[in-house]
Order: sequence, then structure tokens, then C-alpha cells
Amino acid sequence: GLYGELLLLKRFIPIWGDETVKFWCGAEKETHDFYINGNAIEVKTTSAKSNEKIKISSEQQMDCAEVDNNLFLYVNMVRKSIADGEKLPNIVDDIINMLDSEETQDLFLEKLFDYGYIPSCPEKYIVGFFLRAKKCYSVIDGFPCITSKSIPMGISDVSYSIDLNVCNDYQIEWNELLRKIKEA
Repeated sequence: GLYGELLLLKRFIPIWGDETVKFWCGAEKETHDFYINGNAIEVKTTSAKSNEKIKISSEQQMDCAEVDNNLFLYVNMVRKSIADGEKLPNIVDDIINMLDSEETQDLFLEKLFDYGYIPSCPEKYIVGFFLRAKKCYSVIDGFPCITSKSIPMGISDVSYSIDLNVCNDYQIEWNELLRKIKEA
């Protein structure tokens, strides 16, 4: 999860600069990983080889009624490797170098620590990642999901999987995601 969120954070920094770190809420136990202009983005990362299933951890995660504007799903498909690939300390260093202010760098490091990442122990992070693909989806009416309103009263703490192969009608291009976020 953390690697995927950092990939998106790194992709957003050239657009919104240091403010991007404030948009990242994954470490703060929010429902969604990013909040920008009333929009929410849920980031999922999968290393599954044979299918494109992602795990949803609650009935609120894909509930567009829980968001002021738009809800998006951003999926990173990665390959894990012990031998090579980008490791967490590499992407953390890249992001720190992209941030202009020391104050924002400190905020980023605090959020990483809250997430459970320890920058002073890079040797602990031995798994490398290769990004195979990335996909964006607009979570709108009809998107296959379970929401608070769709489950019977008394049932909670729902987790489930979504097969992305049935979500093609909701897939959007990166530029469309950006446009919708900026318009909000």
C-alpha cells in the first residue's frame, strides 16, 4: 500500500508542489488516501500475476456519497522483487528531493513514520517494485462496490474484492482525472 501511495504522491508533486503532502492522508487513517479540492482518491496496489483483483477494506472506501465532489480509484500494478526494483527508501529519497521546503520535508517524514516507515533503517526495506501498469477509475453510480446504504443494518466492517476486468466502463485517462480534480 505505501509504495503505491508514494507513486501517486510523486506524480502529483510536479502539479501541486509541496502542498501535495497535505493532500496525502493515507497515514492519517482517513477513509481515502488523498483529498484534493473536495475530491477523494483511493490508491490500491496489486502484485497479483494472473488477475486484476483489488481488496477493498470497508463499505465506505468506494462510497461516492462520502465525498463532496468526485471519488477516484487509482490502481498500481507492480511486480515485487528481492533482487532489484525500486525500494521504499529510493522513492522516499526521490520525494524528499522534490520538496522545496524543509517544513514540508519534515511533514512528509512525520506522515511516513505514522504509516510505520522508519527512514533511519533503510536496510529493513529489501523488497523492490517494478510498475507494470497504472489505471484510473471514476467511482460513480453503477461502479461495482458495496456501500453503507447497500448492506443490511447491523452488518459492518465489510471487506471485499473488486475484479477490475468488469470496471472498464469506469476507466478514465490520467488527464481526465486531473481535469476533474482541478475543476472542483
